[in-house]
Amino acid sequence: KVYNNLGNHDESLKNLNASMAIWRQIDNPQNTASVPNSTAPSPSGPSQATAASRTTTNLNGEAGTLDNLGRAYSDMGQGLEALKDYDQAIALFRQAGERNGEALVLNDMGPAYAELGQKQKSLEVYNQAIQIWHETGNRQGEALTLNDMGRLYRDLGLQQTAMDYYNQ
Repeated sequence: KVYNNLGNHDESLKNLNASMAIWRQIDNPQNTASVPNSTAPSPSGPSQATAASRTTTNLNGEAGTLDNLGRAYSDMGQGLEALKDYDQAIALFRQAGERNGEALVLNDMGPAYAELGQKQKSLEVYNQAIQIWHETGNRQGEALTLNDMGRLYRDLGLQQTAMDYYNQ
């Protein structure tokens, strides 16, 4: 994340892909299925053999890494690549039953959709995130998403609507 914030996206992707390979190795310590040995930005999904034996911790770690990859791509203006990683992250968080992780990824998808000109889809994923944050009682998560929704409305030129979200 630090490399990404510094604008060194290549180094960020390299480290995130290394992290992904480690999570997949942890999921498959006997190497019964191959672990991708690639620096390709969008890693392929894990095999069914390893998915069945994963622990919740490993699922959450892999999902978090995929979410970070999505953020890196989104920051680089590659919304479609970001959404591919976000979709994988959501699936893993759902498999682990990690609702707050799911909400965080939905929130992170908002800017990627907005960047692709899909403002309505952006609002849809934000609303899904808000619902989950509310269900789990995560007020900080709700505040994060409300702020991001305010930013989207501000960017659309709807200042009063933006202020309404900021004030919430």
